[in-house]
Amino acid sequence: MENIFLGKQPILDRNQNLVAYEFLFRTTEDNQANVSDGFRASANVVVNVYGHLGIQQVLGNLRGFINVNHELLLDDAVLLLPSKHVVLELLETISATPEVVQRCIELKQMGYQLALDDVTRIDDRIGPLLPIINVVKVDVLALTDNEIIDLIQKLRAWPVIPLAEKVDSPERARMCMDLGFEMFQGYFFCQAGNCFRWQDRIRKIISSAIAVAGDARCGDRGNRTAAQA
Repeated sequence: MENIFLGKQPILDRNQNLVAYEFLFRTTEDNQANVSDGFRASANVVVNVYGHLGIQQVLGNLRGFINVNHELLLDDAVLLLPSKHVVLELLETISATPEVVQRCIELKQMGYQLALDDVTRIDDRIGPLLPIINVVKVDVLALTDNEIIDLIQKLRAWPVIPLAEKVDSPERARMCMDLGFEMFQGYFFCQAGNCFRWQDRIRKIISSAIAVAGDARCGDRGNRTAAQA
């Protein structure tokens, strides 16, 4: 059987608790991606997590974010994943066509939770999906401070969980906490292949912001149950 390796990157909540992992497809043991086919990569994650490894064994009581491209989103293979254990992460290559929107509605009705990956702006590609989506992953590495501020303010119009991804420094971690992001992911939280070394370091940096930023959260969050069930 072909060797398939699964990387997993931790996702934290505002209280610095580990609440989920994002699964990453790997073909080598050195944590390097070698992916030429998006459907094949995502399908391999589905097969390995659910089939060979056992999703309960890999995740425990946490949720797993699994990348889904357009082809896999529309394929019944995605239904192999138990809805209570996963968040389907729609890749940035997916556009909100009527077919995609309808499929997302159907998946939500089946109990699946959905996330948008690598969001840097709100446009026609993702706009129609925002009323359906649970989590919006903002690529903070690709944005300036002012662009992040503008985007997080716009996202408050929808009942979504904002997740800061690709956080690579203590300064950016603090800023994202202050702005009201509710979930966090990135190299800063998972260095040198050790997914737990971040705990002591991040506690010192962002704990002082929790009380202030926590009071700033407002609005209805009817869909915001991802990674908490």
